Amino acid sequence: MDITFVLPTYNRKEYVVRAIDSCLEISKKSSKINVKVIVIDGFSSDGAWETLVSQFSNNINVKLIQVEKEKGFQETAFLGIDLVETEYVTFMYNDDILSDFYFELAEKMLFENQDFIMGYGSNLHANERYNFKKPNFVNINPKRIVLNYFGYFKNLEYSSLPVSPIASISKTSVLREWILEVRTGYEEEYKRRHDEIWPEMIELIQEAGMRNYSIFRHGLNLFGYFETDDLDRMISILNNSEVNKRWGEYMTPIMKIEVDTQINFPFLLPIEFHVD
Repeated sequence: MDITFVLPTYNRKEYVVRAIDSCLEISKKSSKINVKVIVIDGFSSDGAWETLVSQFSNNINVKLIQVEKEKGFQETAFLGIDLVETEYVTFMYNDDILSDFYFELAEKMLFENQDFIMGYGSNLHANERYNFKKPNFVNINPKRIVLNYFGYFKNLEYSSLPVSPIASISKTSVLREWILEVRTGYEEEYKRRHDEIWPEMIELIQEAGMRNYSIFRHGLNLFGYFETDDLDRMISILNNSEVNKRWGEYMTPIMKIEVDTQINFPFLLPIEFHVD
């Protein structure tokens, strides 16, 4: 099971390192679970970012990202979704500690082949561990967990609900959007970045055999058009390019991107009508 923990954080350096360590510990306890951690720092002012860089910058299983300002859990979590490359994802707060309960949750998730699973039990406090009861399925839309975690759960008739999304696992695919979008408020920034596109990115597009390439925007929705003589070759060149990887990391914070995991490329739309 390949899973990524998305950890939005702002300050609280005394807790965030402990949270990351508790995630990495899973792979040491179980050969069946491979862990990645994406930490998104909202420009911490208490030295948390410097601590993270010092302790995890050389860890290949931890990706550190710093955004220009603290955006809140929900928006940062959605940013994290776009960066996840594994089949499964769990979100967590910076004072969470992963417990052995998570193994039960993961095993049940795989055995039942579910899109989403949540366990519930007693709450987590900053210096205490989870004490969850037997894992139970909760049939809700996982997108709404990220959109409004506390508010949504208030409407559910369950006792002892968790206070953190760390008590849940979701398939990454069910949390992603199905269209390309610019994030609200970044429309002009999106255009500016393309007006100033890197020369090496232009060279890569030409090398990959893309031509007559255009991107159109309606509101927040994006539509791309290009022509190529060999689609498989084009995708292969782009997927294996460090330039394209850096461009993707540069653009991801201001976009929502749904990737077809079969080809590791944005979904290609079927042709409904054509006139030469």
